[in-house]
Order: sequence, then C-alpha cells, then structure tokens
Amino acid sequence: MRRGNKGPAGLALLASLALLIGVLVGPAASASGDPIASTAGLKKCLKKAKRIQDPVKRKKAKKKCRKKFAVISPIALVRATLTWDATNPGGGGNIDLDLWVFDTNGNKARAAADTIPNTSFTPNITSNPGTETFTDLAFKSGSARNFSFGVCYQDGGSQHTIYNLDYVTADGVHHSASEEYGSDGAFTTFNGGAPIPATFCKAP
Repeated sequence: MRRGNKGPAGLALLASLALLIGVLVGPAASASGDPIASTAGLKKCLKKAKRIQDPVKRKKAKKKCRKKFAVISPIALVRATLTWDATNPGGGGNIDLDLWVFDTNGNKARAAADTIPNTSFTPNITSNPGTETFTDLAFKSGSARNFSFGVCYQDGGSQHTIYNLDYVTADGVHHSASEEYGSDGAFTTFNGGAPIPATFCKAP
C-alpha cells in the first residue's frame, strides 16, 4: 500500500489552506463584538501608537484606537413620557390620553399593547391627572433606534385637558411639547424617523 507523499508541494498546499482559513475566520471573530477580543485589539493598537514620536500624532492615534475598539453596551432609557391634567377637573367623565410609539419595522406600542421588541410601557391610565411612560430597554448611544410618537385623546367627551410630552430622539436629544385638547379623537404626531399610520387615533 502506497502512502501519500508529503513533500514540499504537499506542505505548501497545507500552508495555503491554513492561511485561507485564517483569512475567513479572522474578520468574523473581530466583528463579533466580543469584549475580550476588543480589549486585546485595543492593547495592541495602543502599543503601536506609543511608538509614534510626534506627541500630537501619538495622541490622535490613541484616540482612534479607543474609538475603534470601544464596546458599547445597551442601556435602558426612557424615550417618552406623557402627562396630562384637565383644565376643569370637576367636569366629570374619564380622561384617557394615550401615548403611541412607532418603529421603522412597522411595529407600534401603547400602554394597552406593546409589539416593539426590547421596550416597556407603564400601565394604561384613564384618570386625571395621568401619566404614561415608554422605555427603550436596548438604547445604544450612536446607534439608537428611530421612534416616532403620537398623542391621542381617546376618551373624554368635550372635557378640556392639557398634555405635556417629553421624548428623546435617536441622537439622544430631548424634545418637549404641550397642547390643549377639547374633544375625542384629537391627536398630535412627532416624527422621529419611523412611519406613523394615518388612522392610529380614533374616537371611541
């Protein structure tokens, strides 16, 4: 029985295969977001930057290293808070304002039903005064999700109420708005980069 010849040609072929595997696996491993791999990469990058003689260029190189290998962990962040208070508390009847949230995938959320992944809503409030809060459980600075918001006066007859809305866009900037409603079906929208259905607010 003849055995395979592992001469120079065979060794060269094995070396080529090993190199190919390294090329294919390397980028996948570095793109995985593994904190250990990122830490190792940062140390190597900083070590290389230290060899730069020019102090200004050395400082810039170190800054680039920290930015390139930074590991950003998601955090929970309140993205919208709606509060309201009737202008005539003795007017009787329910006061039900609803905070609506929409994402770029067509999902929508409110206190009664939330279909947006990795988010939470406080319970539905139908009293005066009232408040509802929407929280993004996976907020990442620099790559946050785009949400659009809506305020809907769902149940209140003709009783007047004033709402205040504080919301945070994907860039981390806070915005606020206030308005007085006087009838069912009144609504206001706030575009944050996600489509808003035209008929999301309907009077009961």
